[in-house]
Amino acid sequence: MKFYMFTDLYSFLCYLQLIDFYRPKMVWTKQHDIMLAREILVARPFVFKFGSRERGQAWDKVAEALNTVKQLRFHVDQRGVRERYEKLKKAYQKRMREEARASGISPEINELDEAIESIVELSEVAEKEIMEAQGAKNKLSETERETAESVRKRSMERLSQTRERENLESSKKKRRSGNGMVEYLQEKEAREEQQKKIDVELRERHLALEERKHNEAMVIEQNKFILREKELAILANQQEEREKRDGELLSSMRKIIEQQQEIIKQLQQQMHLLTSIEKKQ
Repeated sequence: MKFYMFTDLYSFLCYLQLIDFYRPKMVWTKQHDIMLAREILVARPFVFKFGSRERGQAWDKVAEALNTVKQLRFHVDQRGVRERYEKLKKAYQKRMREEARASGISPEINELDEAIESIVELSEVAEKEIMEAQGAKNKLSETERETAESVRKRSMERLSQTRERENLESSKKKRRSGNGMVEYLQEKEAREEQQKKIDVELRERHLALEERKHNEAMVIEQNKFILREKELAILANQQEEREKRDGELLSSMRKIIEQQQEIIKQLQQQMHLLTSIEKKQ
């Protein structure tokens, strides 16, 4: 084994590029694509918002799972698997449109096509759910802003009125008598009572917002559950269609075998007849 000494960083980087250049490149085959589609259905990156950190982490899991496969050679990253899936999806959709337009009937699909179709359908359902949840969240945020602005304006109005009364009281302070002190205390008590009412109102509004947030969270969880149920229903329908096609194929093969057996039987009868004629002659 040879050891090389590098005098600078540039030489070392050039050496690494040379090694990468001569390293065998990965070639995508149909089996690679099937494994990719299976891992996408397992990691389900489409259930997360586009561009989110969770969606990127899900694609990372797909790449990591493929790189650990021993039956096939994978050397991929997050970007590689995303771009490969987009290419497969576009090719599948284009081929389905062309075949349906050319023949007028639904084209036959294989395992890879079924997997891509499942991913596309689940992605559309998940995207709809994400948009609905985002709309509900935006609506809640707008309501919170409006409520906070309303409370702030009311508080500022009350504060302005309180300051005006304090200024008026300050101007009349020198003319107050013993009865004036009682009035001052009564007004102070009234202000404190008003402030308590404001605090109670703010607390009630806060509790109402918290309850609304909780309800929105429950709706989001319910939508996730519904999405999962739809996924299971789609997979069950695909399984049922696959079993139906397999049954039709098996029935066709049985008919062909029966026809072949009937032909063989007829040939045997003809050969027996010819043998009998030859013996008579």
